[in-house]
Amino acid sequence: MDRAMAICFDVRMRSPTPDVAVKVLGALEVAVDAHPCELASRRQRALLTALVLRGGRPVTVTDLIEAVWDDEPPERARTTLQTYVSRLRGVIGQETVRHTPAGYRLDESVATDIAEVREAVRQLERLDRTDPHCTELAERALGHWRGPALAEFADVDWFRGFVVELSEMRANLVDIAADGMIRDGRCPQAVSALELSLTVDPLREPTHVLLIRALHGAGRNTDAVRAASRYRRTLSETTGLLPGAAFRDVEQFVLAADEATTAPTPDASGTGSTTTVPTGWTSTPLPRPTPLIGRREDLDAIGAALETSRLVTVVGVGGLGKTRLVAEFASDQALALPVLTIELATVPPDRVLASVGASVGLRDQSVEIPQLVDVLGATPVLVVIDNAEHAIGEVRHLVTELLRGCPEMRLLVTSRERLDVNAESTIALGPLGTDGPSDEAATLFVDRLRRARPHGDPTGDVAAIADICRRLEGIPLALELAASRAATLGVGTLNDRFDELFGHLTGIETDRDRHSTLGNVVHWSIDLLGSQSRDLLAALSVFHGDFDVDAVEEIAAASGIRDVAPVFGRLVDTSLVADGARPGRFRLLEMIRVVARQRLETSQRQATVRRAHADWVATQLTEIDAGSAGPDEAATVERLDAMRGEVLAAIEWSIESGSVDVAARVVTSLAGPLLYRPDFDLIHACRGLGAQPSISGAPHEAALVAADARAAFLVGDLDEVEPLATRAIALASPDDTATRHRAQHALGVVSLYQGDFDTAKQMFQRTLDEPGPDVVPRLDALGGLALAMCYSRHQGHARAIAEEHRSIAQTIESDTYVAFADYALAEVDLAEGDIDRAAERLAESADRAWRTHARFVWGISSTVLARVLVRHRPPGDARRHLPTLITRWRRTATWPQLWTTLRLTAEHLVDTGDGRTALLILTAADRDDAAPSLSDDETAHYRAVRERATVMVGGAAASGIVGAAAVVDRADIVRRALAALEPAIET
Repeated sequence: MDRAMAICFDVRMRSPTPDVAVKVLGALEVAVDAHPCELASRRQRALLTALVLRGGRPVTVTDLIEAVWDDEPPERARTTLQTYVSRLRGVIGQETVRHTPAGYRLDESVATDIAEVREAVRQLERLDRTDPHCTELAERALGHWRGPALAEFADVDWFRGFVVELSEMRANLVDIAADGMIRDGRCPQAVSALELSLTVDPLREPTHVLLIRALHGAGRNTDAVRAASRYRRTLSETTGLLPGAAFRDVEQFVLAADEATTAPTPDASGTGSTTTVPTGWTSTPLPRPTPLIGRREDLDAIGAALETSRLVTVVGVGGLGKTRLVAEFASDQALALPVLTIELATVPPDRVLASVGASVGLRDQSVEIPQLVDVLGATPVLVVIDNAEHAIGEVRHLVTELLRGCPEMRLLVTSRERLDVNAESTIALGPLGTDGPSDEAATLFVDRLRRARPHGDPTGDVAAIADICRRLEGIPLALELAASRAATLGVGTLNDRFDELFGHLTGIETDRDRHSTLGNVVHWSIDLLGSQSRDLLAALSVFHGDFDVDAVEEIAAASGIRDVAPVFGRLVDTSLVADGARPGRFRLLEMIRVVARQRLETSQRQATVRRAHADWVATQLTEIDAGSAGPDEAATVERLDAMRGEVLAAIEWSIESGSVDVAARVVTSLAGPLLYRPDFDLIHACRGLGAQPSISGAPHEAALVAADARAAFLVGDLDEVEPLATRAIALASPDDTATRHRAQHALGVVSLYQGDFDTAKQMFQRTLDEPGPDVVPRLDALGGLALAMCYSRHQGHARAIAEEHRSIAQTIESDTYVAFADYALAEVDLAEGDIDRAAERLAESADRAWRTHARFVWGISSTVLARVLVRHRPPGDARRHLPTLITRWRRTATWPQLWTTLRLTAEHLVDTGDGRTALLILTAADRDDAAPSLSDDETAHYRAVRERATVMVGGAAASGIVGAAAVVDRADIVRRALAALEPAIET
């Protein structure tokens, strides 16, 4: 007999008619004489719940059998039911469950939460909504909910009617309470309650009306307008209906208020612009190197489709101009949304999430779909995904989850096949018209011919042009390539020799044939080149992104080409190399890259070209490493971001091919840039290098093992750091100080994390004691040593070391290292009790680190600053800092740090009187695996904060809030935290 049953047994022995209380608005709870009792059997719980729901009225045996066994009762169900009733009486008292001719019922003495709520509802029905007592009654009734009612039995037919009844009852109570809150001026609290209610019933129109009123009343009229638009769109997409009169009235009210108080922010040209992506996002628009010819109807079709569908896929074979069409639409779309472009032409399927994550600033962690939803769901946005066919399964899954979690997102996708996702609208892109000399195909051909031969007049070859366009089936890329050749051969000659040049392509009817046509045109265009141009084009296919002329010269040398300019110019002139997204950059169109890559892979130069590419990457990274600590460090970060694909390819090839020397050059140059600006993709490419068989015994083995050690501590594999770093130190030659410094730093940092300050000091000091370490290793060692001294309570030494660190950082003009020094000095200030100076330093450190993209330094400084402001400074200081910190962590979906900040926010809210939101945040944090575990001191601290919040809101309301936390998602917790902080922000 377990403890709960033993207590119940003892109670029954003392009290023949015990006081029984049963709660069903959440998980079932039973108390006998105030002692909790557990019903271990699900069927026993179903029996008691059914009796409670009937509120003292008899429940027939037939109904109870259906409630207990659903549609699978045993052969002797009535006898078995009597056994369950007897056992239930044995737990809660013999007189508590009574038998009547009509069935079984609970005695009137049993207290239930649902009875109290029903009584409150009856009282509310007799009151006018403007009566202040309404709000109090509704809020008290809502306090009885501890979570979803009857969740355990939601799949049992007998209970479903009650589930609907209770859900509707709760929604009505929320509406009544929120209406009163709005009248009382408590609009932020109303917003929180209404948003939670709408997660259960997203199409409940009266609740949407109240939410729009509450948002407006809270001073968030723009959010009110968005909420109205979102509901109208959801209602239309789901039911095809229009909103009612009450909704239309409040919608018109907030629209009028929005027009009266807001205007677009002027852009550089002085016109309104609403298409800027949020800070931290990197979105390079798809190129538009030449004017778009025709396609007006297709552009209009995309716009119309996106008005009614949140996912539009433009499908068609390669070469039809899907990318160019979408680029044109995105640059001038009527939706006026920020545009985030995801280019997948060179992205492997297993790296799709990482590619999307990198575009929105998620570079320092493993990217999962919930993180993308958190970031992308925070703002209305048009996401353009180009070339989805390269990872169709991954894109399908991603798009499905984004549509589910990001209600204000629109998705525009290009692919050779549809995604087959619910609510997908498909626009099938066909070839350009070829009916005559004035059709779109001929117009495009003539335009490109004139660009290639500005002084010629092609209008005399109208019939030949029409014939060429017809025979090329109006495929835009084929037409552009043919026009570049016609500039040399002449239109007439090209047409006369068409069959000889292109093969027999007449009678083309299918997309497969059109794709074959284009492939033949590409091969033909390449075959017409000279041998050096062909070799160079094949070599350029090694690039994963765009490139500049310097990169071309490096790759050309591997192909034996010395005079690069005319050879490369020929590729540009013939449209085989296209302009990139920025001036001075170039790229290969996808179809041309595919053909060129095939030629490279079958040539004898592949290994040489891949080696040249990896060498070029290593050279670029050496320059990036040199600039990662100095006046140009912010620009250096952007340069590394742009090279991510090339770096990953270089690491993969150099390890697979056994080119350990190149791998070592690449990864050692990443060590500095990634330390304070972690990029998860690149770090993981370095992780595991120490276990690669190809490096064993190689001259650069020590450097690769040290790189693996640093990667291990950056991704949190702390147990792996010591064996890797120790091995690297043992392998390093006496003059290989760089490897030794990186390994010692890894050991020092992990020791610092683990509280082994003596070992940490030893490792950092060992680097400083060696003759002449370079400035960056010296700064890394000084920073670690300063913290180790501080945490081991040697504040005097810590301050002197941190001051030296800051002085060197200022000398080399590195804002990143100055920011880290300020953070270390702030830790010393805190240890010495100088709170004001610490807060000042932390604010300076965080601001400086954010400007230079040093996210690690920004994170630690900002989080410590938040703790200082919440616990030691006036409330207004925390209110000004916390919203920015929450917003930035949310953008990066870095949930451990975000939960730390939200806990501090809860602490601040308790201090300023908002116990409800604080209790919701703390409960949600305790239930989320991503929230960091707390030390013993912090656990005790937050236990006290929770107790204060519970006293503040009252026991019944606190139980309801704790239950609500089980159904509120992370994004909603963030919104509620920001809403709670918003009205208190000082202006």
